[in-house]
Amino acid sequence: MKRKIRNKQSFSTNKRLSVTVGIPTCYGGESLIATVQSLRAQVGVRKFRLMIVADRTLINRSIRKQLKTMGVELYWNRREGSQFKKLAQMIAKLRSDLFVFTQDDITFHNRAIDHIVKAFEKNPHLTMVGAYLAASS
Repeated sequence: MKRKIRNKQSFSTNKRLSVTVGIPTCYGGESLIATVQSLRAQVGVRKFRLMIVADRTLINRSIRKQLKTMGVELYWNRREGSQFKKLAQMIAKLRSDLFVFTQDDITFHNRAIDHIVKAFEKNPHLTMVGAYLAASS
């Protein structure tokens, strides 16, 4: 049975899909900076929302300041929870067409988000994509 698409217009190339990127973390170390820098260096996509939900290890003041400067919404949980719990928190805050989630120690090619958005724009029946991570040099 084919799924009926209610708002086909939102998948046209005339309107780019909106994106939120979410990072659940329990360590919040320096690797977060490199991850966020690689996300903020994306080309081919309009500005997107970037959220981090953290627990367990407090993110130090210097890292928090750098993240805020890069436009990150940072949420802290006093009680430790699973990655699933943190993802559920982010999903509850979504207002975008697409949600990309990643880990706190992954860096992205500068067109990765653009490729993800284009995959969804090309195929409105698509519900999920994965990404190939090349070894860093």
